[in-house]
Amino acid sequence: MVTSCVCALHCLGGPLLFASLPLLGATFLADEMTENLLLLTAFLIGISSLIPAYLLHHRRTLPFVVFGAGVLLILGGRFGTDEGSWLESAFSGVGAILLALSHFINYRLCAACCKLGTEEN
Repeated sequence: MVTSCVCALHCLGGPLLFASLPLLGATFLADEMTENLLLLTAFLIGISSLIPAYLLHHRRTLPFVVFGAGVLLILGGRFGTDEGSWLESAFSGVGAILLALSHFINYRLCAACCKLGTEEN
């Protein structure tokens, strides 16, 4: 959930941050490789947390649907729009929020399953 929230902040605040990077001496953050690495990391962490929760706890697909929609929006913004456009930022920002939301939904579903499991005992 933390990685997805950081991704959301990165995607929403990126345009402002990128404009100030030369002044800060941190141009590596604007590098395409850094963005690809952040996207891959968010995807891998997301999948590695959603799959075990699905298999071991709730068996609900909603977190995967929300996660998939977020990934598609991010990829659509990244590869289907002009680089640096407001549309790219909007797609990426909403996609990152959906990634974070999928983790929140997953957490709530797991918590509900654990709560139900303790009431039965």
